[in-house]
Amino acid sequence: MDLENNTWNEGLLDDIFGTGDEKTRLAVFMLDCSGSMEGTIIGAVNSIMEELLEELCHRKDDAYVFVAEFGGKSSFSSDRALSLKSFSNWQRVKTAGFTQMGRMFREMADLLISGSFCPSGKGGIAASFILFSDGLATDDIDEGLKMLKRSGLFRNARRLAVNFSEFWDKELLQDFAGGAENVLNLKANEANKAKRKIQDFLEEA
Repeated sequence: MDLENNTWNEGLLDDIFGTGDEKTRLAVFMLDCSGSMEGTIIGAVNSIMEELLEELCHRKDDAYVFVAEFGGKSSFSSDRALSLKSFSNWQRVKTAGFTQMGRMFREMADLLISGSFCPSGKGGIAASFILFSDGLATDDIDEGLKMLKRSGLFRNARRLAVNFSEFWDKELLQDFAGGAENVLNLKANEANKAKRKIQDFLEEA
């Protein structure tokens, strides 16, 4: 996958959640809202989410979305994935606390294995997991990531990590994303660039 040279085109939103294969399309966004994301970085994350979801809501209403926020604690949009139209008005997230990514992974894993996280189409679920972070966790992430990988939905999903810091845990983000090619290293002022790359990533789902 060439994340550097892909370009936006008006037809790609038709492919983001697919057509005609009877799969449920699911996008899971994991947002680092810790104190170290304060300022320009969290502003970039909010801009990306607002513009991306608004555009998708205008084009698709049969997909599912789930948003997990983590900082000093974890906060989820619901206990299960919701229809895309439920996110037509993005509620901007704020920063607070340490980066308890491992805790969020564990709590997320519990939701995924519940069996009612997302309705499945006849062709199953085509899932994408996208993690926004400044690249470092302040708690133990190993067990949480292991728990996530026990879920077939996560294990078989396409995964992307978006990193906004030069001080980042390379092994962690590459492990989450399934390889270095699915880690985007961007500057805080590159929100538009990040949005285009995420759209290109989702296009290939």
